This record gives sequence, structure tokens and C-alpha cells, in this order.
Amino acid sequence: MTRMFLQMVKKEIMEIVRDPRLLLGMILVPIILLPVMGLAIRGAIESTAEQRQTMVALLNLDQGHLAEEVLGTEVFSTKLAEAGVTLREVEASNLEEALTVVLSNSSYSSLLIIPEDFTQSLLNHNKAEVKAYVTIRSMSPTKIAQSLAVEIVMEAFEQSLTELLLHEAGEVEPEFLMNPLTSNLSTVYRGKILEGVRPSVFIGMVTSQLFALVFAMVILLVLASQLVATSVASEKEQKTLETLLTLPVSRTTIIVGKLAGALLVSIVGAIGFMVGLSFYMSSVMYMSSPQGLEAAYIAAALSIPMEGYLLLGGSLSLSLIASLSVVVVLAAFAEDVRSAQSLLSFVFIPVFIVAFIASFAAMESGANLLTWGMLAIPFTNPVISIIFILNGEYLPVTISLAVLLVETLALIYLATKFYSSEKVLLVRLRLKRRKEG
Repeated sequence: MTRMFLQMVKKEIMEIVRDPRLLLGMILVPIILLPVMGLAIRGAIESTAEQRQTMVALLNLDQGHLAEEVLGTEVFSTKLAEAGVTLREVEASNLEEALTVVLSNSSYSSLLIIPEDFTQSLLNHNKAEVKAYVTIRSMSPTKIAQSLAVEIVMEAFEQSLTELLLHEAGEVEPEFLMNPLTSNLSTVYRGKILEGVRPSVFIGMVTSQLFALVFAMVILLVLASQLVATSVASEKEQKTLETLLTLPVSRTTIIVGKLAGALLVSIVGAIGFMVGLSFYMSSVMYMSSPQGLEAAYIAAALSIPMEGYLLLGGSLSLSLIASLSVVVVLAAFAEDVRSAQSLLSFVFIPVFIVAFIASFAAMESGANLLTWGMLAIPFTNPVISIIFILNGEYLPVTISLAVLLVETLALIYLATKFYSSEKVLLVRLRLKRRKEG
């Protein structure tokens, strides 16, 4: 019994090892995809480290002397220099004016505000509140890292203040001396002020949301393509495709019918995705806990306007139609269903690896040669489009939709011409197993 069991296990293992179609997804995908993902993330981090020099705006409203003394200490200046941060005071009389200056100048990553009663509170042995507004203009790793520079400034400011209080404040409680400040961090995203929302919380929610959306779109494209490929390959494997093509119906009608069916599936899939996306984006709006209210605040800032939904829906629909037109032709090269699935893997894997790298490029530097190239590919257009839409950049997506429309019509025409010829019955692409011994 045990020997027979081991023989069966050995047989199944050898079956998998000899069949490249089964081996592809289990070994090649992790070996290729995961290192590429790691290299892309490392590249973004190294790029961030190379561009550490950032500028923080300062609004000093303190009516006493302590703030000026701390800002002028050598210890404070040294810590900022080591961190690559430049602190520059802005000409403003209140928060609104200071934020206007910061938002109008992309050189500033954040705003630090020292209140009027700063010195008075500290001399009375009360903690002084220092506010900071971190501006996040895009999801670029470099920009996000630069935006967090204000935390370095606040830490250096508090350390320098502690040393100064040792000489000026007389006898004070050790707890007050070690923590003389209360830090209040807020986030400013695309001009919207999220009062009390820490940048780290905001960035964490945005990142998780972005990757959830990208993952959902990739899954939708892959599943729709697999369904169409399975349908065509199944007809070819069971010889029903030959029968279908001999019917007194023009082959143009047949392929248009196939694409129309694929189109309906695509539209249903796109509508389902957009409905699910709208619920996903609004679900946190109804939470009542403190954490839920903070999440609702962030969700309100990240809400996609109607034009964004329309662009994303158009991108997804055209991408599905164009992709399925390609899949209908590719599936005709397969001998059976398993071969069709393997053939799609050879197409999807390199395309999505490049798309993953391009998504980092889109977050880092916006529209560039790589992202424009990915926008022109039906399989990857929605992945890149969602990043631009979340950043409020609609022009690249709009232009890519015009290009995608032309590509879709061309691919439908080519698929129709292919099925109108005899090649659809003759072409074969064999994925052979390795022979034993």
C-alpha cells in the first residue's frame, strides 16, 4: 500500500516536472516576478535616499524669545544639515496665508507653525503645542519621503529646546523637561486640509487602496482573458470550431459574434468593477469610531470625481475589448485548453512585470516614456490610469483612451481577417514536454 502510494506521488511529480505548461506558473512566475518587484521597490528607495534635500516652511508667531533662541542654536542647525533639511521662514501673519505660500511653491514639503503663546506656556511649565502641515502632492515615494522631513525638524527642535530649558526654566519636572512639546501633525493632499490626520496614516491607507485597485483590475483582465481563451481552445479541441466555420454564415459574422459576446462579458465585468469600486471608496464614510472617522476623513479627500470614474470605466472597457481581441487570436494557436492557458501565461507574465515597474515610474515622475508606453498597451492601461486618476492627472488618461480606441478597432479588424482565412484551422503552437532519460 505504502509503496503504491509513493509510486503514485513519484508519477505525479514527474508529470509536473516534464510538463513546462504546469511548471511555468509554479516556478518561473515567483522566480521572475518577485525579484523584479524587489528591484523596483529598492530602486524607488535608493532614488529617495539620493534626493534627501528638502525644504520646510516656518511660521514663527511666538511673542517671546524661546523659539528664536532654539532656532538659532548650533545643535539645531547641525541636526538639520545632517538630515538634508532646509528651514525657511515665510512672510505670513496666519495659517491661511502661510499655507497659500507653501501650496503655491512646490519646493516646500511642509509647514511648521510655532504659536503665539509658545514661550509663555513653557515658562509656566506647560507643554507648548507645535503644529505641522505636511503637503503630499503625489504618491511619489520621493515626494512622500520629503514630506515627512518636518518630523525630523520637530524632533531636532524638541531636543534643542530641552537643552535650552535646562538653563532657563529653573526647577522643572523631569517628565516636562523630556517632553516639553505637544506635536500636532496634519496632512494637506491636493489642496485639501486633513486636520489631525498624520501623514503616515494617510500614506498607509492610500498605498493599500492603490494596490487593492490595481490587483482587482489585473484579476478582472486575467479572468476575462482566460474565459475567452478557454472557449476558443475548447471549440478547437473538440473540433466544433471546424463545424462552426463550415456553416452557411460568413466568418466575419462568426468572429464579430464572438467578440460581441466577449464585449458583453467585458461590459458586465467593467460595470461590476466600477460598482464595487464606488462601494469600496464610500464604505468607510459611515464608520463611527475615532479610527473610522479618521478613515472617513481620508476617504473624502481621496474620493474620485465623476469624470475620474468615467475615464477609468472607459479605460477598463476598451482594455478588455482590445485584450480579448488579442486573446481570441492567440487561443486559435493552441491545441487544447491547457495549451491556451500556458500561451496566455507567456504573454501576461512579461507584460505585468513591466506594468509593475511602470506603476512605480508613474508614481515617481508622472508621465514619462515608460508610462506612455504602458498606457498604449491594452493589458496595462488600467493599471497605470488608476495612478494618474488618483493623482488628479486626467490629461494622460484622456489621450491614452483615444490611442486605445484606435488600437481596439485595429485589433478587432485583424481578428476578423484572421478568422476569415484558413489559417485559423491550420495554425498550431506546440509546447512540448521534455522527454525522459
